[in-house]
Amino acid sequence: MKFRYQLSVALNALLLVALLWQGGARRHSAARPSPPGAKPALALRQPPRPLAPVRLGEGWRQWIDPLRAAQVPPGVLAGLLQADFDQRWQPRQAELQARYMRGEIDADGLASAGIERQIELDRDLQAALGPAAYRMWDMGRVLEGLNADQAQLSEQERGQVYDLERGLQDALRENQVDKLHGTIDNATSEARQKGAQDQVNQKLQDLLGSRRAGLLEGMDDTLGTVKRAMAGQPLTESQLEGLAAGQRQWDQTRSALVSEKVNTQDPALQSSIQAGAEAWRGKFEGIAGAGTFDDYLMRQDSRYLDLRRNAGRWGIAPGSVDGIFETIQDNADILQAYRQDAARRNVDTATIKSVEMGFSLNADDALRSELGDKAFGDLQANGIVRSW
Repeated sequence: MKFRYQLSVALNALLLVALLWQGGARRHSAARPSPPGAKPALALRQPPRPLAPVRLGEGWRQWIDPLRAAQVPPGVLAGLLQADFDQRWQPRQAELQARYMRGEIDADGLASAGIERQIELDRDLQAALGPAAYRMWDMGRVLEGLNADQAQLSEQERGQVYDLERGLQDALRENQVDKLHGTIDNATSEARQKGAQDQVNQKLQDLLGSRRAGLLEGMDDTLGTVKRAMAGQPLTESQLEGLAAGQRQWDQTRSALVSEKVNTQDPALQSSIQAGAEAWRGKFEGIAGAGTFDDYLMRQDSRYLDLRRNAGRWGIAPGSVDGIFETIQDNADILQAYRQDAARRNVDTATIKSVEMGFSLNADDALRSELGDKAFGDLQANGIVRSW
């Protein structure tokens, strides 16, 4: 209620500003001196029209015209429009949530309603702002997630990139709706999504060239991740960029293989994933030097970062952090290798779980003996080692 009151006050304040601005413009015009010899104009007194109070929940059409006449920036109008829309959508959202709690709709029903909400909001924004103002506002919003400045886009290129990205968003939304409605299955949805993305990527490369199109990946932090993980290593900028490019390529390849494995349930694809991982290790160490890959992986692991950050608090010598984490990782690799071997030998699930627990408990006992109960307990409590 407090938010609704504050927003209503803000809207009325903006309307008042619009009215005062228009009145000031008229007074300024009336006070302008007439040219010599001109006949004095008759002063026409026009009483100000009363301004109706703004009531939320009745839609933007009751207050949009005075704000547009006062040249309120589109970004400010868009914020008010979204707040007004949220207020009107809230009863529908509450009813949807109640129906979900009663079991009348499922999670897909809620997701479908969320997409419907976004479509209606976009329709309101376009109608309220007007086509030109909406396009300029939405272009800034869409391009905000891209490295448009770094790619040095011209005004014409900004418009072309926006059209491609907005078209992709609309295509992905339509794809999601078809999937939620059961029109297509998961495999078809993923294929359509990949096809739409690949088509836009190719058009961006045709428009901007490979280098500038690559810069539009926006929030891609691969190079930054590589630089942070390899801090202190004597690597040139060219070597770091080579590692980042290799990581991006492996990420894409691995994602495609994992997706295919999930969809086809083909166990042979696991060998392809492992072979690809080993090939990436070899390429990485060919650039950064032998023995650097494991350290690179370790420095991206949140558990390692937590361990290094809190070592002093947990009573662990900073110089022991790498060795402790390598031990934890070695134990995890042994378990992973056992699971894969047991799956090939068709070992039953109960036996696999029993062997895993026995090995893990013995490994944990060894680590507890090395660190002491308190430090080991801290590792367990913070998820660095598993609690059985």
